[in-house]
Amino acid sequence: MKKIIYLMFLLTSAAYAQSGKPQVFTHMPSSFRDCDNRYYLSQNDKRAGRMIWVDNFKKGILMINGHEEKLKSLKFPDKFKYGFWNKNYTVSIKITHQHSTPHVYSGTGLITVYRGNRVILSGKVLVAGGC
Repeated sequence: MKKIIYLMFLLTSAAYAQSGKPQVFTHMPSSFRDCDNRYYLSQNDKRAGRMIWVDNFKKGILMINGHEEKLKSLKFPDKFKYGFWNKNYTVSIKITHQHSTPHVYSGTGLITVYRGNRVILSGKVLVAGGC
């Protein structure tokens, strides 16, 4: 009986991990601290440093169920549209408005996160970045 309950727990846990949605995070990996792009769901998240996505144009990070998912860049000809992927997720970003100075920029955009063909997050983001 204990084995059956334990097996059901494992299956339920695995299903929950598969159904997770992107979460905000505050930890910035050291490899992103020089030049990066940070994406926030709200002004409150931006003030608190809670990012939904961070990238450096070559790679990006997404947090799912407390696990850091690392994605590689896809090449796009449009400098206002970016894409990233790994075996589980694809992230599409489109910058809709941008204000720049020589070393930093801020703006707004749209983010869509896919697990396979299924959209698990889609919406507006605030963007800040620079070197």
